[in-house]
Amino acid sequence: MAAFQIFGLFLSIAILIFMIFKGVNPLIASITAALAAGLTNGLGIWETLTDYYVNGFITYFGQLLIMFILSTIYGQVMGESGSAHKIAYTFIDLLGKKSTILVIGLTTGILVYGGVSAMVVVFTVLPFAIVLIEEANIPKVLLPAIITWGQATFAMGSLPGSPQLANVLPPLYFGTQPTAGAVLGIISAVIIIVLGYAYLQFQVKVYAKKGIGYDPDSTINLQTGAPVSRQDCPGIVKAFLPILILIVLYITLANGTFGVVFSSTDAVNTAIFAAIVSVFLLHPGKFKKLKEAAVKGSMAWPVPLINFASIVAFGSVIQAIPGFSAITGLTAAISGNSYVSAAVSVNLLCGITGSASGGLTIALNTLAETWLSTGANPSVLHRICAIASTGFDSMPHCGGVTTVSSLCNEPMKDCYKHIFVSTTLVPVIALIITLLLAAAGVC
Repeated sequence: MAAFQIFGLFLSIAILIFMIFKGVNPLIASITAALAAGLTNGLGIWETLTDYYVNGFITYFGQLLIMFILSTIYGQVMGESGSAHKIAYTFIDLLGKKSTILVIGLTTGILVYGGVSAMVVVFTVLPFAIVLIEEANIPKVLLPAIITWGQATFAMGSLPGSPQLANVLPPLYFGTQPTAGAVLGIISAVIIIVLGYAYLQFQVKVYAKKGIGYDPDSTINLQTGAPVSRQDCPGIVKAFLPILILIVLYITLANGTFGVVFSSTDAVNTAIFAAIVSVFLLHPGKFKKLKEAAVKGSMAWPVPLINFASIVAFGSVIQAIPGFSAITGLTAAISGNSYVSAAVSVNLLCGITGSASGGLTIALNTLAETWLSTGANPSVLHRICAIASTGFDSMPHCGGVTTVSSLCNEPMKDCYKHIFVSTTLVPVIALIITLLLAAAGVC
């Protein structure tokens, strides 16, 4: 019976991935896949949909609603003010068009490491990333991979001190500090940056040989206004100040610098709102246009949020079925080296749930004490778990991946192969090297 339930679990994931690749609406695809998972695991139709799918959908929809509304407004006003274009032109002038991919990836990573939610950062980056790739004549089909490479890899789990959940959760189980396994983390981050950049640059050359560059008719699902010429852009301080305000305010609020500790969600919502206000204050002559852009932004959030919440809701069903419990039990049976067990278990559970934080939490709840009982170094376990959570979490049924693909207006069937290499395969290679270094005593 357990074998059939496990089969049902993987069948449901296969159905979801297949439907998404075929361009089926994520909401419809996730409901269909959730029913497949529930029915093959002994759950009734309405039990699957109402008790688990709907509850999971409502929970995440509610938690992220304000964040998505504010983020889409922020992206709109940054574009309308010309700030996004100024940022793009500044980076191009400093580093040259040949470094565009590195600029976008590192900028995204810096924002994530600086405390901007990995789910939110795409709204901040996309308005100027689209301008950058147009300037550099890079095919837009690569843009989702470029963003996710900076968004969900080295800045989330590799770099010591990251404020993202991949690095925040392990200390709760291992008693470590956020900077645990610093050497391993830094080496892993360098590997991910170098390999990811090399692959994406190689793909630009592959497309160039086919005569494919940036398509002037390309669009994104995040309206940023008409292109702004260099002479019409604001000064560099006005362009960068809203982003600086967002990052600094988020970090200070989340750390309780002002005497009150905000939750991560409340902190980022407050920071984004302050950044929006700062754009208006910095550009009083454009108040009318900025107001119109804000209205557009306030109506642009439903599709990406619904897509994300529907994928997360599918994950809620998966976690409730017996087949998932059986898989979790099997991960506990992985014998041998605790570091290898941690790497495999976390990757497997993150891949099944399509969530770095979700899979990591389940793995730590189930196996952390077992790993520690073998005498393994807690700091090394911390860093391996954090890095592992950024590997197979980025599967096609990951809410973050579908959101980036949707906002970039690129079909998953066209862009995911690049996302897989830069955001899944590359971190897994870095993880394997990390395991070898850990075996050699590096921490």
